[in-house]
Amino acid sequence: MSAIDQVEVRNIWRKVWGLFVPNKVRNFLWRAINNSIPTKVNLVRCKVIYEDVCDHCKAGSEDVIHALWECTHLASVWESHPSWNFLANTHF
Repeated sequence: MSAIDQVEVRNIWRKVWGLFVPNKVRNFLWRAINNSIPTKVNLVRCKVIYEDVCDHCKAGSEDVIHALWECTHLASVWESHPSWNFLANTHF
């Protein structure tokens, strides 16, 4: 990892741990960033299940990005508040 990447990573962690939110929210963010949420992709990798297709949309593998942002069944959640409008123009 280059020095620039290390600085960016440190800045991300400072922002996450500096948020004024409950500890469980910070913990969830830490898990999401480190890909340690039990998504279907992670469960297949650990041989807990054998298929990683999203149960809701059946459109793709359920990794962290899909489970939190890309699944079409989440559109109503993210569209319910105007502060999330940036998602339509952002690729994660």
